[in-house]
Amino acid sequence: MNPTEYALQERIQELTCLYEVSSIIVNANYEQIEDIFYAISLSLKKSFQYPKYTEISITYTTTYVETGKTNADLPSITVPIKLFNVTIIPLISNIKNTKTTN
Repeated sequence: MNPTEYALQERIQELTCLYEVSSIIVNANYEQIEDIFYAISLSLKKSFQYPKYTEISITYTTTYVETGKTNADLPSITVPIKLFNVTIIPLISNIKNTKTTN
């Protein structure tokens, strides 16, 4: 795959994720917040370059969801999600330990 095709494929993944998350939010029922966050985390995981080696966790008040086992000792990305300029949810992307996971 040439560099242009690769870049386009990555962009398609990103846009697909945005579309999926938007659809999840539009059809959301606040009473099922854990299911909503889990669906969003799965969509985000698929959008990463190496989803097989990535886990996503979302924390909101007493609700915590993750796509798989995370390890705070491994590299991670933590991003605050804002709604109306108020930070409401820390989102964490964590790399799996590739020596113990297949």
